[in-house]
Amino acid sequence: MDVVVNQNVLDYLIKHMLDIHDQKMAIVGSYSAEYDVYMKTLFTLNEYINRIEKFLASVKIDDAFCELPFVIFGCNIDLCESGTQQTMICSVILPNDARYGNDDYNGVTLFPCCSAAADALLYKSVGDKVRLENSKKNWTIKKLSI
Repeated sequence: MDVVVNQNVLDYLIKHMLDIHDQKMAIVGSYSAEYDVYMKTLFTLNEYINRIEKFLASVKIDDAFCELPFVIFGCNIDLCESGTQQTMICSVILPNDARYGNDDYNGVTLFPCCSAAADALLYKSVGDKVRLENSKKNWTIKKLSI
């Protein structure tokens, strides 16, 4: 199945990937004293850049498709719990994000880039179901926004 986005989303993803690439060593360097965290962060960022590069190599452009195709660092993720219809807005963030170190920022639940929640959310698309850490709830991704 082809993945389709509009030109604005494509431009944003290209800039986003280049920014992550440029910042990668500064981000992982902040963990130089913690080898395991350093390696996990380096692996996560390399995998992230590789996945976006693969996506960019095969994407099709159509102005009718204006949503993000999958969860990326920093985007807002609107979730709905399957049983109760409870909603939550969350975001997966990098250590250099100004909001880093907070669990919640202006009503957005924040998950660090190497957390179990980040692993569950990254690369998922609207309609996908996820189970977040320490939660027995199944959540459905309803909307992605930047």
